[in-house]
Amino acid sequence: AHSKMPEHELEDAIKRLYTKQTNVFISTTLIENGVDLPMANTLIVLESDHMGLSQLYQLRGRVGRNDEQAYAYFTYPNKVLTEEASARLQAIAENTDLGSGFKIAMRDMQIRGAGELLGKVQHGHMQKIGYEMYTRLLNETLKRLRGENVEVEKEVKIDIALTSKIPTDFVLDEAERLKIISKISNITDKASHREVINSLLISYGKLPKEIYQLASIALLKALAVKNKVKQITLNKQHMFIVFYPEINLDKLILKANKSAFSFEKSALPTISLSTSNFSVLTALNYSLEFLSSL
Repeated sequence: AHSKMPEHELEDAIKRLYTKQTNVFISTTLIENGVDLPMANTLIVLESDHMGLSQLYQLRGRVGRNDEQAYAYFTYPNKVLTEEASARLQAIAENTDLGSGFKIAMRDMQIRGAGELLGKVQHGHMQKIGYEMYTRLLNETLKRLRGENVEVEKEVKIDIALTSKIPTDFVLDEAERLKIISKISNITDKASHREVINSLLISYGKLPKEIYQLASIALLKALAVKNKVKQITLNKQHMFIVFYPEINLDKLILKANKSAFSFEKSALPTISLSTSNFSVLTALNYSLEFLSSL
């Protein structure tokens, strides 16, 4: 049997980690429950095949809370995984970008079974993911059932060294945080970006920089999808935007020559930018301007 650590000892252990007196923190899944460790950049989870998908998602959220690159490793014993455990780990590995909470929720429903989407037996996920998201998913499903063509968006991988978490001292209530994320996730262009920011300003007054950064990243992803972008990498040293082969190459090279970006001859069409002389946020704005011009 495991004995419970006295509260003062736990608090002391976390303080030592905060002040960098210790570099490694070993814990039960206690840290899933909102323990904020902004300096932690690596998470290793043992026997992750025993955990639920939402639990894995919450655990992964304990790292990547600062501007530094973070890593999460989910390990499991050397054995054949159950079909559900394998599906959960695959889902957590595939969904790492903005809006992945929604995808995780949908994948969780698929794995566990979520009742009838169009019938009476439903599980209340509309409230969690937002009405707009729910109706959009429903409309896409109905179109498929009617035999109409639904364009499948190609996946865009975005890796940006910016804080993209809503500060708990701004909004602590989980339902309110989901409401903000739901609004931001509906950004599809510059006009909807302005509408979302204005709506949040009306609702909450002054907004922290993290909200603006989240909205900018959401706009970047929307523009990336429209402009056949495969991957965007942005850190304090450099920025790369990699395109799918379908991009209009002549137009891309022409636009790159008229901007701060350089076109690179790579396996896939790529533009790059050295970011060592200015902030990550400035580079993000450059990329928004560039993709808007395509």
